[in-house]
Amino acid sequence: MKNNIIGRYWKAYGGFKALLKSPYFYASIIITGILFPAWSKFGWWDDVLSIMPNLLGFSLGGFALWMSIGSEKFRDFLAEQDKPCGECNECRKAFGECSNDEPSAFTMINAIFLHFMILQVLAILLAMISKAYVGYFDLVFMNNTAKMILASSYCVSYFIFIYALISSLALSIGLFRVTTLYEHFVNEKIDNTDEQ
Repeated sequence: MKNNIIGRYWKAYGGFKALLKSPYFYASIIITGILFPAWSKFGWWDDVLSIMPNLLGFSLGGFALWMSIGSEKFRDFLAEQDKPCGECNECRKAFGECSNDEPSAFTMINAIFLHFMILQVLAILLAMISKAYVGYFDLVFMNNTAKMILASSYCVSYFIFIYALISSLALSIGLFRVTTLYEHFVNEKIDNTDEQ
């Protein structure tokens, strides 16, 4: 695996395969279609700019809490399969080619957090760009092609907003999965203590 951090994130997230298999992605498409009246007119960005900054702040706080969950041994347990290229013996032998580069549970949850935050920042930026250029669009004098391009950009921007909101559900499910792993970790530790 390359040491490209964006590549590591994208691989840990699952890449386009995971994106295209995600029910959250398709739910976001459907909801964006349903909300056509909201994004097809000027001013849709106000919703994004009033919701997303708060959600982003909450996400950063949630990420800090996630990083403090459990003990150091539990975090090691979650990360035990995570051997990025160059850090394991197989990598050193193969001059950079890692034979064990599957992401750990720890890396996958971090990738979901990062994906969620990237979507939030992107939604904010697209809303700010749309708001900044609203005075440059005169719908009366725009030809149909220009109107379609504008509507398409609004649609994509609003989709990113909706996808960011829906991704909060995916993140919550991922964190719940970690709680079940934590239960397993603690109960296994208790069982091992009882046996001794």
